[in-house]
Amino acid sequence: MAPNHRSEQEKIIRIIYPQLLYEPCKFDYVIHATYTPDLYLGISSVNGRHVYVECKEWIEYTDCKRYESIGNCLPPEAELRFLIYRAQDRTLERLEKTFKVINEYSNLDAWLNECTPLTPQQHETTH
Repeated sequence: MAPNHRSEQEKIIRIIYPQLLYEPCKFDYVIHATYTPDLYLGISSVNGRHVYVECKEWIEYTDCKRYESIGNCLPPEAELRFLIYRAQDRTLERLEKTFKVINEYSNLDAWLNECTPLTPQQHETTH
């Protein structure tokens, strides 16, 4: 079966040089960036982690992969949660596999009651 080339240039090169392997393997890669969460709630009495919250008016399904990558890069003592106002069901389902998600301000109270807040100075000394 002939490979499905992504561009005309790739197709021409394969015709000229048929001995070359086309897309012979895949390599994982990482894009280094920084992330700043919107809120810091404090330390969870449930798991002892520092709880951070990302607030979103709307989130797209395509954003999930980025937030999953961010979640994978967090130190073990940190946890990212989401306060999302509007999203498609499939987006919420995907995020809920990795993160705690709420969709109303009133639900934030339960998270606040779970956490012991730190002053900015205390927070800096723990990170």
